[in-house]
Formats: sequence, C-alpha cells, structure tokens
Amino acid sequence: MNATELKEWRDHYMLSQSELAEILEVHPMTVSKWERELARIPAMLDLALETLGQRRARLVARLKERRAIRKTQARKRAVA
Repeated sequence: MNATELKEWRDHYMLSQSELAEILEVHPMTVSKWERELARIPAMLDLALETLGQRRARLVARLKERRAIRKTQARKRAVA
C-alpha cells in the first residue's frame, strides 16, 4: 500500500486521520506521516485495513462509544 492508496481508503470510509489512528491505536501524526510519505507504511496495514473495511460499522460504533465515555469522564473531573 502506498500513501495515495491509504488516503483514498480513508476517504472512502469517511474517516479522519485521527479516527483511523484511534482505531489502529497509533498516534494521529503517524497516519499523517504515512500519507505524506514521511514514514514507511507497515506491511501489515493492508491486512488491517481490509479487516477494518469488513468490520467498519462495528468499529465506528466502538469509537463513538469510547469518545462518549471520555467526555463523561472529563465532565466528572471538571465538576469534582
């Protein structure tokens, strides 16, 4: 996979760099560097993205759930 293919894949699934990074459990700058050809894209990324494509709905739901939990935790800390 090259940088252009990665960006096209991400655009096709309507994911931001940050969202893809969170799903892959990498830093958002890592995805940015891959897309700008400043870092080598790991060979395993093809397989990971194929799996994500097949399970996208479930992964996006999990991502939204994690964000909601973080927001709730942040609100609790702000009140405390």
